[in-house]
Amino acid sequence: MILKRKSTRATILVVDDDERFTDMMEQSLTQLNYAGATCNDPVEALNLFSRMPERFDVAVVDENMPNMRGRDLAIALLRIKDDLPVILVSEQAAPSPETVREAGMRAVLVKPVLKEELRTTLDKVLRLKRAKNNRSG
Repeated sequence: MILKRKSTRATILVVDDDERFTDMMEQSLTQLNYAGATCNDPVEALNLFSRMPERFDVAVVDENMPNMRGRDLAIALLRIKDDLPVILVSEQAAPSPETVREAGMRAVLVKPVLKEELRTTLDKVLRLKRAKNNRSG
C-alpha cells in the first residue's frame, strides 16, 4: 500500500489486484493533481480505510479481485462513510445500472482507463458530492 499526500484537490483510494494498473492510476492521479493511495488487496484497503476514512475523498475499485469483489468492497466502504463516491472499474462491459445503484457506486469505468476519462469522472463525482454537502450543510 502506498499513500502519498501532497497539496492536491482530493485523495483517491485505488484498489486493484493488478499492480501495473495501480501504478498507472497513481501516475495519472499525480498528473491530474490528485493524491493517490493504492492497495492491491481489497481486505488491506478496507482495513486502511476503516482506520482513516476522513482521509479519502473518492474510492476507485476493481470489480474482479481475489478475496472480495469490487461491488462488495464498495458496500463495505459505504457502511463506514456513506457519502464516499465509489467508482467501479471493470475489464468487461459495465455491470447493469441496477447493480451499480444497489452497491451505491457513482460511476463505472471500463479498462483501459484513459487519463482524460478519469479526470472527467473524478471531477463529476466530486462536484456532485460538494453540491450535496452544500445542500445538507
